[in-house]
Amino acid sequence: MKSMRVAVFGSVALLALSGCSAVGDAGETVSGSSTCADVDLSEAPAESTIIRMGHGAAAEEPFWLMTAGGSTSQYDGVWYDMELSPFRGTAERLTAYQAGGLDAIVISPQAQIIGTARGALDLYSISTIMREAEPDSFSTSAVVLEDSGISSLDDLKGAAIAIVDEGSQPDFIARQGLREADLDPATDAEFVVLPYPSQAEALHNGLIDVAVLPEPFYTLALSEGGVKPLFDAADLTDFAYDLLTISFDRKFVEDNIGAVCAWAADYAASMDAYIADPQAGKRVLVGSDFVTLPEDVYLRSTEYARPAGGVVDAEGTAQMMEAMIEFGVVEESDRIDVGTLIRDGVTLGH
Repeated sequence: MKSMRVAVFGSVALLALSGCSAVGDAGETVSGSSTCADVDLSEAPAESTIIRMGHGAAAEEPFWLMTAGGSTSQYDGVWYDMELSPFRGTAERLTAYQAGGLDAIVISPQAQIIGTARGALDLYSISTIMREAEPDSFSTSAVVLEDSGISSLDDLKGAAIAIVDEGSQPDFIARQGLREADLDPATDAEFVVLPYPSQAEALHNGLIDVAVLPEPFYTLALSEGGVKPLFDAADLTDFAYDLLTISFDRKFVEDNIGAVCAWAADYAASMDAYIADPQAGKRVLVGSDFVTLPEDVYLRSTEYARPAGGVVDAEGTAQMMEAMIEFGVVEESDRIDVGTLIRDGVTLGH
């Protein structure tokens, strides 16, 4: 083990503290509408609805393009206007949501399950950004220094593992990896909460032994040299599951169903445009506030699986929840009915 360690409280601790959920500013409900099939998007409202959205820093291209690209967002400025707020990680987004400052957030299903089970979140999953552990696609990956002496899961005993937040996808797969090696995540490793841009530097400076990274930070770490992959999420499961969703406050959905349905239609179009030509989408984003990496590194980054139309995979989320319980990421008491995260007729694909 290295001699220096960092300890930071993450989102699980935050969620356990709060038993209330946020409620966005309510606009006018479309009369008689309970599903998107009931909403006639050709009949624009007198005023658009502001949607305050909190997002992150990695792999959210289909969502980012709704603002930076604009060509697929036919209802933007008519049915809705987005106010985007960037956050380093899940914990900060959840804090803003619980304080009533956000109507929708980018969130991992892991964090949403935990927060829902503990009464801290009241969200519907409306769309998916990307999926984890799909064959022939990138999966969130653990990397180590080439000269670290760590070459297998068995070598993780005593390691300091960087994750972006407690209860996050990197936390989940790190614990899966430890369990795969018959190690106890509670005693056989140390988890260090660090933002993605800081993890490679911490690895080279000896502050951590393992970084768990999404794209494009994985490609950035490899491009800087001296780093090798150890394992990824696809090595640990025989099923795929949603990695990030965009989830809306339930009351906001019920009070603003027309705006949410219009947003979902634009998101589905943006996702399909991105799937058709990811490189073109990335080139649009180069130079925007969403992308801070060097252009050559960003354009070389590989792709997660992107579900056509941004549809939400409730079955995969249910399988992932069972694995979370099995691997000790969450308690048995955190088990929920994943179907309650879906708003029939509004959630994409449902």
